[in-house]
Amino acid sequence: DTYLISGKVIKGGTLNEQQYITLEDVTLEGGTLEKKTQIPGQVKVKVFNDSNTIYSGDKVSFVGRYEYVYKEYFENRPINAGNSTAEVCVKENLNIVRGSGIKYNVLKWSKKQLDGAMNQKEASLAYSMLFGDKTLLDGKVKDNFSETGLAHVLAVSGLHVGFISLLVGFILKRIIKNKWVYSSVLVTILIGYAYLCGFSASIVRAIIMSAMLMIAQNLGDQYDGLNALGFAGLVNFIINPLCVFNVGFLLSFIVVLSILGFALPI
Repeated sequence: DTYLISGKVIKGGTLNEQQYITLEDVTLEGGTLEKKTQIPGQVKVKVFNDSNTIYSGDKVSFVGRYEYVYKEYFENRPINAGNSTAEVCVKENLNIVRGSGIKYNVLKWSKKQLDGAMNQKEASLAYSMLFGDKTLLDGKVKDNFSETGLAHVLAVSGLHVGFISLLVGFILKRIIKNKWVYSSVLVTILIGYAYLCGFSASIVRAIIMSAMLMIAQNLGDQYDGLNALGFAGLVNFIINPLCVFNVGFLLSFIVVLSILGFALPI
């Protein structure tokens, strides 16, 4: 069936050389529906021949057709909760309403600065690596990363938190002498970065573990990585209980647990 579909863009990219965007807060109107209906989870949208640049945070509406309905496929599969609940094909051009707010404007400003410093393809790649947003990334570039096993480079992870901590921390130490003020400012900056990246599980884990490391150092106590990892996992679970079904969450914690449990003792 064909519906008027509206939603907020949260990411985009290519899949099998097909451009798509992913929406949340999706509503359907028309078709066989008697009234506007809210769709839970996320909806993946195939986009055909649309020349508009679409940013995360934009709101879009279009006439589209379902390829399958979530009730038939996902209703009894909680492991898919929070993931794509349906796929639709755009039948007419997207109507785009640009986003607003601090996050949207900061990300757009960052993209503008990158565009001014390098060509468009390189700027889109740098933007994707900085914020984990592949919406503007060229499909062929993304496919090349996937085929060479380097797709993880485009995902925001604890590595990003480590680089930012080293760089910003190096600067702050020459400005702020009080260790508690220094730690508070650094953690606040890291939380701001996590906000721009959408608070992914790996980012939240890395920030919590970094904060606990700084607290232990300031108190003169020994830092316990396993306890910090466990606490980070608990916080992630409290924020979003369904994170235990998220592959990124599981991989992030398993890798760090392996490092703490096997690599460090060796």
